[in-house]
Amino acid sequence: MLVQVTAAVLVWTLVQQLGFPSIDVQSLNVPDKFEPTYACCTSDCTSFWPDQCEGQPEPAGTRPWFANLGDLNGKSWVPFMAAGPALLSFVLFYLDNGITWHLIYNPSNNLKHGDSYNWDLFLNGFANMINGLLGLPWLVATTVPCIVHLNNLAEKDNKGNIIAVQETRLTYFFSHVLVGLSLLFLNALKLIPLAVLLGVFLFMGLSSLPGLQFWNRFLMFFQQPSRYPETPYTKYMKNSRIHLYTIIEIVFFIGVFLVQNFKAIAIAFPFMTMLCIPGRLFLLPRFFKGWELLLLDGEEEKIEEWVAAKKASLRTVEIEDGSNESTEDDGKDVE
Repeated sequence: MLVQVTAAVLVWTLVQQLGFPSIDVQSLNVPDKFEPTYACCTSDCTSFWPDQCEGQPEPAGTRPWFANLGDLNGKSWVPFMAAGPALLSFVLFYLDNGITWHLIYNPSNNLKHGDSYNWDLFLNGFANMINGLLGLPWLVATTVPCIVHLNNLAEKDNKGNIIAVQETRLTYFFSHVLVGLSLLFLNALKLIPLAVLLGVFLFMGLSSLPGLQFWNRFLMFFQQPSRYPETPYTKYMKNSRIHLYTIIEIVFFIGVFLVQNFKAIAIAFPFMTMLCIPGRLFLLPRFFKGWELLLLDGEEEKIEEWVAAKKASLRTVEIEDGSNESTEDDGKDVE
């Protein structure tokens, strides 16, 4: 997939530059040189050019590399007012990293050194501290690229299950080295049409959908029951129960999406995301039995243990009844 993505960017950039040079296409907003992008109206850099000094043809300079934490511009209340949004940002970053690592380090991925990756949280926090001092954007986990990276390094069986993963940090190390070297090619980056990059991100997102249980259960609304994927929850749960769980997830998703996309309340987006945790812990158990939730979102090992125990209990019932007849529906909705 990496080769496909790189080839797509190169090919369509060449198509635009060579085939349609006269058409004005929005491209990446890349600065001319490597420096802070906050331009100042005056030498003391207390105002932003050009928004706060209309009519001034050129900026007086750019801000220093390191932010002056002691200069509050006469506004001593700023640290206290910023504490609330900062807490929400922390919650968002922690959840984003936690969700990504949970997906990557799932036991079904058969990682041998998953515990060692806990250092990533420490490194992420340290890097964000440096970025804060420099006034740079914070680092967050990129869920889709991480899943794509895992799949590229995985050996799978004919059903798509991961058998083993070639665990290495070298791929990410060299990819980030290349990101750093891209600073030497700022003029070339300006040539990449923004639509090409958005298309690449869309492709990467769509390519990861088949691996998401939520997406597969959503597709079940439009499939014949005979075409449902063969999973423990489709085998042992009633279809109506599976659909109910998916509908509740969709309601949660819509709530997070609406808050995120309304500017007036968008700052509460991390809080809405965090509400999904008590929703799973306290709300869903009111609608579903424990074994149903286990089959729907439990760990692979525990699901396998439950399925083994379920099959053993069904065999015991068959022996006691003196009958060898059994169907898949016999085991549905029976705890």
